[in-house]
Amino acid sequence: MRWTSVVLVAIAFSACSGDAQYASPTAPGASTPLPSAASSSPKPRAFVLVFVVANTGTCLEDVTVKLLLQGHDSQSTRQVTPCDAWGDSGGALFKDLPPGIEVTVRSSVAGYAPAEAAVTTTLDGHMAIELVPVKLE
Repeated sequence: MRWTSVVLVAIAFSACSGDAQYASPTAPGASTPLPSAASSSPKPRAFVLVFVVANTGTCLEDVTVKLLLQGHDSQSTRQVTPCDAWGDSGGALFKDLPPGIEVTVRSSVAGYAPAEAAVTTTLDGHMAIELVPVKLE
């Protein structure tokens, strides 16, 4: 009787282990369930954080920042102020970007020439860019 209990416990554990070689076979004609979204690993995503600052290093107010993909406007946002380029607070955040793509970020603010930079999103997920537009006379 004790041997039977040990065998039944071993069968129960192997059936629940998820290991294909120990799992019980499915009935003929039964479909294999698709992996759930929770079981699939998430795709890596990148973000670009942009700080538009004066030549003094202080963040400019009322700045619009555009993200361009292949030369076309893709996203646009306002710079959050106050911001701190050294502390990574505020700025203009573009998130959920695929890693390894080239994008251009461009600033627009009254009294300054547009400033832009081309960057490639990274596999480690994040990038901070500082744009320093030239003040118009």
